[in-house]
Amino acid sequence: MTMFLGCLREGKSIKGYIDNGLVEVHNIIKRHDELAEEMKNRGYNHKSPVKDISLWEAGFVNSEQNIVELHRRCPDCRERINKCGDT
Repeated sequence: MTMFLGCLREGKSIKGYIDNGLVEVHNIIKRHDELAEEMKNRGYNHKSPVKDISLWEAGFVNSEQNIVELHRRCPDCRERINKCGDT
């Protein structure tokens, strides 16, 4: 979420993520805050608070596409996904 916020602040496109069902622009801050809370619950020290930024309604999250992307990018995730049979 921090990467998305940085890109949006700098005027960089996240169109590919939006078009591929990987992000909802209007929920980036909400999702960031949920992830930051989870990090705190796991004992991590979260140090990237969200600064003021205007977001707009765009995108949707396609859970199945997210699983495919995690499977492709992350060996640990791939192993967990394979154990669950969600490939």
